Amino acid sequence: MPRRREHSPYQLPLELGRPAHEPTSVYRALLENLATPQETSRFVRVVPEEVVVRSPADAAAHLLRRIFTPLEQLDQEELWVLLFSTRQRLTHEVLLYRGTLDSVPIRPAEAFKEAVRVNAAAILLAHNHPSGDPAPSSQDVQLTEVVGQAGRLLSIPLLDHLVIGHGRWVSLREQGLALKGR
Repeated sequence: MPRRREHSPYQLPLELGRPAHEPTSVYRALLENLATPQETSRFVRVVPEEVVVRSPADAAAHLLRRIFTPLEQLDQEELWVLLFSTRQRLTHEVLLYRGTLDSVPIRPAEAFKEAVRVNAAAILLAHNHPSGDPAPSSQDVQLTEVVGQAGRLLSIPLLDHLVIGHGRWVSLREQGLALKGR
C-alpha cells in the first residue's frame, strides 16, 4: 500500500470532507478582510510627489494625468476623494466607490472616513461619466451639497466636485451649481 503524504502547511487541502489544517494567522487575516467588503473595496494611495492644487484646473490636470487617463475608458463611474494638507498639498488619493454605468452610491460619512484618519485639512470629490459628457447631473449637485454640509460639520471643507468625461471636466463650484459662497 502506498504511503500517504502529509499536506504541507502551505498547501490547501483539496479533499472534500476532510478538516483543514489549523488556520494560520495570515489565513485568518485574509478571511477577516474578505468578511468586510466595504473595507477591501477602498483604495488609498499616498501622493509621493509635491502636488499643490490652487485651482480646479490644477486638480483636473492631476486627475487626468494620474486617475482618469484618456487611454483608460472606464465603463462604470468611479468616485475619488482627494485629500489635502493645510498648504493645499495633495496628500492622498482615495477610490471611494466604483459604481454602475450611470451612478455611484455614497454615504457622506464615507467621503470623510480617510480624511479624518489622516487628519486632512480639506477634500475634493471627483468622478467620471463613462458617457464622456462631463455635464453634472442633478444627483451630482445634490451629492455635492450633502457632502459639503457634512464637511462644514467636521471642519473639513469640500473644496470642489469635478466631473470628468473623456479628457474634459466641469467644476461644480465654477459653474455655480454647488458650494456657493464658500
